[in-house]
Parts: sequence; C-alpha cells; structure tokens
Amino acid sequence: MLINKDDQRARRMARRVGLRAIKSRSKNPCENCGGFMLIDASSGYPIAGFNYGLSADGVIDYCK
Repeated sequence: MLINKDDQRARRMARRVGLRAIKSRSKNPCENCGGFMLIDASSGYPIAGFNYGLSADGVIDYCK
C-alpha cells in the first residue's frame, strides 16, 4: 500500500493534538468523499470531516 507523504503528515499532526486522522477505504464515492475524518483519540467520537470530507491539507490546517 502506497502512502502519500501528505497523508503521513496529516496523521502525525492529528496525533500531536490528541486526534486520529482516519482515511476512507471505500471505493464507492456515493458513500463518502474519499478523504479524512478526525476522531477524538480518547472518546472515539468524530470531531470533523464527517463523511470523510477533509483533505490531508484540511487535517493539517485543523490541527494547527
């Protein structure tokens, strides 16, 4: 599996602020947007990017 450097950076930035950046694995665009969702690491609740609507840059901006 090839992982993009921006994706790695987004996950790292999220981890630093206590979040998890989860990327959609679905190939069906009707179910989600194909990007990231931010989840609170301690509670497991989604914080941003519902329907996987955040790009890697969006995750990085959110975590700054």
